Amino acid sequence: MSDRAKTIMDKLYEENALAKKHNLDNYHSGGGCFHLAYFTNVEGLMWLINDIDESNEPSMDYPTDENQRCMFGLDLCYLEDDVQTEQIVEILQRHQALTVDESYDHTFFYDTFKSGVKKMKAITNEINSLKYHTGLGEKFVVIWNRESYGEVEPRIITFNDFVNDGIGGEWNIDEDGEFTLDHLRNLKLGKMLEVCSPFGWDIKVIKIKEVS
Repeated sequence: MSDRAKTIMDKLYEENALAKKHNLDNYHSGGGCFHLAYFTNVEGLMWLINDIDESNEPSMDYPTDENQRCMFGLDLCYLEDDVQTEQIVEILQRHQALTVDESYDHTFFYDTFKSGVKKMKAITNEINSLKYHTGLGEKFVVIWNRESYGEVEPRIITFNDFVNDGIGGEWNIDEDGEFTLDHLRNLKLGKMLEVCSPFGWDIKVIKIKEVS
């Protein structure tokens, strides 16, 4: 192990009183940048905390005092589920203390360490309580218009069947139209989605099983 790598490892595993007191972790994001971190239960989503100077520029080191002004950053750019991201953004907006860029990728707020940790954990509790509808286990009954398709028996189709078929496949799933994967995700149990063509309804999709 090189001297630089050893120095980073020593820094990463050093005793930190603030981390221990507030159940935080030491974290190295690369380039010699160290942070206190707080993880959500969403994969890849964590808070990074650094003290700031008078220009609100974050340091590259751990905060050392509860009265220090700090930046609390939450990076959403690694989230892949649009529905999940929208739910998290709504939570962040409700708290009104967050600064976000136009893409909502990089969110943060400034506060003293002590006050900010409380705010951060309150937001995290809301994020952790969300139920993300990934579609696993969801089932639907599909009914065809007999005037258009004849005597086609209704079929039970899983959400994964729709996903595997893809955009523009056999089921004609749209990317942004009236029949998207998000429409299926957000369909309530027992409710129906009617997919129309220029000549009337084409198929009706009824959700019969929710996410387990």
